Amino acid sequence: MFNRVYQNSLLTPVSFSNAQKIFITDGSQRSYSKFADNPEFLFYEDNQYNSRDKRRQFNFGISRDWYRFKLNVTQSYENDFFLNLDRYKPSTYGFPEGLRNGRKQNNKLYNSSISGEYSINEYRWNHRFNLNFIVNNNRSEIDNTLNSKNYIYQRTSQDYIFEYGLNYNGYGDFEMGLNAGNSFYISNTSLKNNYFLPKVGAYFTFKEIFNWRNINFKILGAYTQLSSEPEITKSYASYATTLLNAQNSNQYFPIQEVETFKNLSNIDSKEWKTGFRLTSRYNLGIEAEYFQRKISNDIFPVFENGNLKLKNLADHTYRGLEVNFFFDNVYLGSDFRMSQKASFFKYRDIVDRVNSGYNNTAVSGFKDIYKTLSEGEVLGAVVGSYFERNNNGALIIDESGYPKKANGSKIIADPTPDFVVKFTHNFTYKMFTLDINWEWKKGGQVWNGTQAVLDYYGRSQTSGDDRNIKNYVFQGVNSGGNPNQIPVDFYDPNQDVSKNRWTRYGYLGVAEDYVQKADYVRINAVSLTAKFDVGQFKKGLGITFYVNNILLWQANRGADSNQNFYDSDNGRGLDFFNLPSFKTFGCMVSFQF
Repeated sequence: MFNRVYQNSLLTPVSFSNAQKIFITDGSQRSYSKFADNPEFLFYEDNQYNSRDKRRQFNFGISRDWYRFKLNVTQSYENDFFLNLDRYKPSTYGFPEGLRNGRKQNNKLYNSSISGEYSINEYRWNHRFNLNFIVNNNRSEIDNTLNSKNYIYQRTSQDYIFEYGLNYNGYGDFEMGLNAGNSFYISNTSLKNNYFLPKVGAYFTFKEIFNWRNINFKILGAYTQLSSEPEITKSYASYATTLLNAQNSNQYFPIQEVETFKNLSNIDSKEWKTGFRLTSRYNLGIEAEYFQRKISNDIFPVFENGNLKLKNLADHTYRGLEVNFFFDNVYLGSDFRMSQKASFFKYRDIVDRVNSGYNNTAVSGFKDIYKTLSEGEVLGAVVGSYFERNNNGALIIDESGYPKKANGSKIIADPTPDFVVKFTHNFTYKMFTLDINWEWKKGGQVWNGTQAVLDYYGRSQTSGDDRNIKNYVFQGVNSGGNPNQIPVDFYDPNQDVSKNRWTRYGYLGVAEDYVQKADYVRINAVSLTAKFDVGQFKKGLGITFYVNNILLWQANRGADSNQNFYDSDNGRGLDFFNLPSFKTFGCMVSFQF
């Protein structure tokens, strides 16, 4: 509903005023168009949107140490209850008779873990044998009053993990470690249990290498196989947007849940990583890690015969590089110290294989602009309309003097950034501590559908600034291959409104024309903490003032590129009246004893 209010707030002409009341004589809303809503009308009713949640958590743990044996038993239970009330009054665009739905979700999550460890110390060698048994019994129940449908999901899974670890501490200049093990994954919702999930890892540390004092070098490597299933508490109802064109988004209402989580193969992943760590005096250093994760039989939602289902559809490979520079606990005086850290992260996720008949499936978005599951492409690349070009890349100009919109659609944008750099700064002076976290994202693209629709309705700054451009000649060639020489007026009041620069291509225009850079610099959080001595408790009382998302500079003109497309977890790269991000600020008080 908030997306709907935001969209109509931006589209409503400034000349429209609610001074003449929100309702007309028959009780319906008064709006500037029968194809739009009055934003204040959507908010008028008390408890228009009501969300409540209640959480109960219980945890119990017991541990016992013997000479060489340790035993840990933990039990936890969590009960989460969510209630959402959605109401649209009669005359709401898309729901002329109105709509009312009460959605209840009740999650009951039980976890039990029993682990035992046996260790043997022999001079400089340490041997560890660990056995861990984990049981998860989860149940989720969803009720929607609108369609009187009740969804019940239940899963009982078991993990058996055995691991052997070996550590060697040399004569002060060498350390090494090795671990190897295997896991079982058993579940009542999986088509096949997995009894072979090996893992192996090793590291080697060389102290004071090349006889350099306090210079240590560590190399590491690991290989792990995992088997998993999608969480049964996750809702896929927002996938319903893929059934609609963007112009019909007013008909969207997230009510249909997946039929079942059963009869699916596990999502299998094989990951290996390698890296190093170089430190000086333990407070200055650099560490780097390269990883590659091969994910097989990944699960995605699809609509078949009107039902929302989950299916094993594709394999993809996620690989990346992470580099960290750190400078910890550096004293610049008896009362002043600081820590600095910079992290560099780069990744790509490429689709290797898609099941027959499902290539180019939408994973989020609308029917006419969406993120795709396409073999050989980045997972979640954006597909939309584009301009027609010749073999040399020149625009084809039609007989009216405007670039020609091609038939069909293609990949037009990649949301994956070139890299992300995060910075963490910590300064401590006596009783005060200042923390600053900020990041820089370079590269990546976003489709700005908000800009496209505002252009279409003449409500954008661009359409206002450019409406008086006349005798403009687009660079390109005509159908005969000759340079275009036809001048056009972006807006001519003597022509039909559908012929102007921003309406001739339709509601979304040409999607390629609205792809923008997604670079940004963001100060994520700033906090100031003061710690006071209280009686016998040294620095026992802490008071923290904080501000989150304090500053954002971005290359694109739309909302924060980190904001979700509706409620979709994998909708990044699509901006269709995404809600603006917001700042949070506050104060925390803590007491430690």
